[in-house]
Amino acid sequence: MSWLALRGAGPWGQGFPEPVFDGEFQIVDARIVGGRHLKMQLAAAEGPGAGGGRESIDAIAFGYVGGAAEHPLLRSGARVHLAYRLEINEYRGVERVQLNCQHLNPARSST
Repeated sequence: MSWLALRGAGPWGQGFPEPVFDGEFQIVDARIVGGRHLKMQLAAAEGPGAGGGRESIDAIAFGYVGGAAEHPLLRSGARVHLAYRLEINEYRGVERVQLNCQHLNPARSST
């Protein structure tokens, strides 16, 4: 997988920051976890995989509740524009790729 290649491309640190990507996604599911964090299932907003039955990817926005990014339009079905870092989330022994949201806003197409 390409995320494994990116993960091994480090080391990341001072003077060599971890890459940040951006993209537009549709929120498939969104919920608050840990009282402050927005956990989402996202799907590609356009292009391959954007139709029905598309694959989803996990995303998390730490400190979302009460933060500057909190927005009523960020709910299931909405489109969102993200700046994110790729990371591996390990939960109960299962590793999955996750987008760690550095910045998020409703996409211009959301109403």
